[in-house]
Amino acid sequence: MTETNAVVFDLYGTLIEDFPFDRLQDVLGVIARQFGIDEETYRKEWERIYPAHELGGPPSIKEMIFQTCEQLGINPSDCSVSAASSTIQRFYISTLIPRDESYETLRLLKSRSIGIGMVSNAPPAVPKVWYTMALSRFVDVSVFSCEVKVRKPSKEIYELVAWKLKVPTNAVLFVGDGGNYELRGAREAGMKAILLRFHNGERLDPYGLFEESRTWTGFIIRDLQQVFDHLGENAE
Repeated sequence: MTETNAVVFDLYGTLIEDFPFDRLQDVLGVIARQFGIDEETYRKEWERIYPAHELGGPPSIKEMIFQTCEQLGINPSDCSVSAASSTIQRFYISTLIPRDESYETLRLLKSRSIGIGMVSNAPPAVPKVWYTMALSRFVDVSVFSCEVKVRKPSKEIYELVAWKLKVPTNAVLFVGDGGNYELRGAREAGMKAILLRFHNGERLDPYGLFEESRTWTGFIIRDLQQVFDHLGENAE
């Protein structure tokens, strides 16, 4: 078995709690009402533009709001956009809640001199918060789609994190909750991949992002610390 020199984690649903899609819908509804726009119309336009936002364009929440309003024929004031931007930023801050076992898992990996990476498909608001968190200090390399202009499951983002960790992809174990077919992407890049499945039943999945988590036939763990059972020659 190939020795594992690094472990790369997904962010939402893995190192931190699941992303609260239902709360995001509520926040967008509040903003739409502030602008006098139909809530469903605003949400749909936001969702249409959002994939580009995860790739860094629009490069900020304010720009995202301006672009969404522009497409809907609305010309909001700078003050109202700033207020809406602050609302969304506070929302993202509230979503970055580490799982109870994350700190101890990363600490133990560090104690074994195993490299630690994190890869996330995320808009610019997320890394702004992540880099201030205590949990991020355990991570050697953090890669966000909005910063590198590529998203999971593209092979390039996995190769990038391995290169930054200074290890070959076949010496990396990827752990994620199966969003965006990230496990398949990791395997295609040459990594070992494990599904972290906290959910016993169906999870909230309004955009169909987690089909892989329901159909995955590879290794599955139900607690982050079970990752130590899959480290090859480094395993206890």
